[in-house]
Amino acid sequence: MKENGTRKYKWVVDKLPAVISSTFLLAAVFGRWPYGFYTFVRLIVCGCAVYLAVRTKTVRSTAWPWILGGMAVLFNPIVPMRMHRSDWRIIDLIAAAVLFAFLVWDCRRTYSPG
Repeated sequence: MKENGTRKYKWVVDKLPAVISSTFLLAAVFGRWPYGFYTFVRLIVCGCAVYLAVRTKTVRSTAWPWILGGMAVLFNPIVPMRMHRSDWRIIDLIAAAVLFAFLVWDCRRTYSPG
């Protein structure tokens, strides 16, 4: 019984960074926020992308570490890329879709039978 609770907790911890990042990205797409919010989104997405890239590298994935590493570079808050807000909305939407695709891949990889 204890293993089931631990497994459920691990599932939440493994998926939470992608869920949090995609939620903030969608909020950035569909809302009009002060500049500080977008800086906070960069920090969250960059940190979560780095964490997920390292985690996928340990399971020997070939594409996901590169995709998530590129996302971390794009959203890094230290040397930010300057673009118009309308351009960022498109990038935020694509990044949220990429994180959703990552969640689908990770769930299939983790819970595939056999």
